[in-house]
Amino acid sequence: MSKLCKRCQVVQFNDADLNGTVETSPSGESYFAPHLEGEDLHHCIFLDYDLKDVLPDLPALSQSAENGCSLCFLIKAEITRLLTAFAESERKYSDFFDS
Repeated sequence: MSKLCKRCQVVQFNDADLNGTVETSPSGESYFAPHLEGEDLHHCIFLDYDLKDVLPDLPALSQSAENGCSLCFLIKAEITRLLTAFAESERKYSDFFDS
């Protein structure tokens, strides 16, 4: 099971509240599958999550990820990936906009 820091523990919820079960993917990995129909299909889960960090190093996420929080690691990796992709596309199209 993944370890979560105190801030990220808000993503934990009761599967039974969402009428869900644990399913197994073709690759053998387990995942939560909510069984939602009709109006329930548009069910929202509100999380009390707040984080302020500083780009580009993301020191708060970095520290939490280093301490073992799987979600902070994932969030930091995704933000870093998006920043890299943005910088690459900006370089790629900079000549177009400089003309």
